[in-house]
Amino acid sequence: MKRALFFTFFLLMSMKGMCIYIVENWDSETRVTYTVDVDNKTAKVKEGQYIETWSSEGMEVEQNTIPGNPEASGDIIIRDKVFAWGTYHPVTEIGEYAFTSTEISSVIIPSSVTYIGTCAFKQCYSLKSITLPASLTGIGELAFYNSSIETIISNIENPFSIGENMFSSNAYDDAILYVPAGTIDKYKSAEGWNRFAHIVEMTHTSIGPNQIESKNTPEQNANIYFDLQGRQLTALPTQRGIYIRNGKKYVVK
Repeated sequence: MKRALFFTFFLLMSMKGMCIYIVENWDSETRVTYTVDVDNKTAKVKEGQYIETWSSEGMEVEQNTIPGNPEASGDIIIRDKVFAWGTYHPVTEIGEYAFTSTEISSVIIPSSVTYIGTCAFKQCYSLKSITLPASLTGIGELAFYNSSIETIISNIENPFSIGENMFSSNAYDDAILYVPAGTIDKYKSAEGWNRFAHIVEMTHTSIGPNQIESKNTPEQNANIYFDLQGRQLTALPTQRGIYIRNGKKYVVK
């Protein structure tokens, strides 16, 4: 069984006489880097950079984005915590430009994350599916803009307002937005979310990277599989890919 390797890099930053300890933790399985703020005891998916180059005359000549995780690709499950300096730190944020223009195809965001940064998944042309946790309280501008999203699984019970350019027009017109049971009217009236033409309530299931809540017993759930689009399978999966079983990642190679 393939196991992830973690490489930790320690950075010591000095600011106004104070020492701030920053740890970078790289996951070899998903090729995602996590930045740990040791002082605040939290972590986030490493942010990227947006660079503008200007000429001596003050004319803008070039715009360039450097993603925080340029090697990330395929199906990504963000970790809910990372280990550094003898303890675990919850991953609470996905940094701005974290995955911009990368080749990821799906992403599941854990229940520890409360914020997704500006342009975090912008121009991810292979990105088809995203899963948003109930813990999310904010999303930066253009976070999913110009990506090829077809399926959004949202576990947010009380949808907050999002910018009109959070997603591209093709997502608003064609993608399916799955929402928790009993919340469809909230989404249809929430700014930004109400632009989606296809909003579907999830019936008695809430799917996330760390949990599957249902009316079934734990023994029944152990034999139920979901794909990354939130669809329950009718049999044991045989096609290569990542699935969810009993709240855990199940990989068919």
